[in-house]
Amino acid sequence: MPIPKKRPKNPGRRKGDHTRLIVVTYKTIADLAGLSVRSVQDYSQRGQYDKGDLESVLQWVNGRRAAAGEPFFGIPTKQETT
Repeated sequence: MPIPKKRPKNPGRRKGDHTRLIVVTYKTIADLAGLSVRSVQDYSQRGQYDKGDLESVLQWVNGRRAAAGEPFFGIPTKQETT
């Protein structure tokens, strides 16, 4: 008779993993900033923003959008608030 294998306590997650509420990929960041995915990866590797920190990503994206004269992302405009 074979010995039954122990089942993990929570088979869907590895120890130390966190639940993700949202996932922001390089493609998403590139679309928001109006750049290529490769450029966005390069900027991340240079330390211009922390890809694991949503606030850092939004600050960087909005800085790029402001420089290009585009509206900020994630901040309502006056038209949306009235």
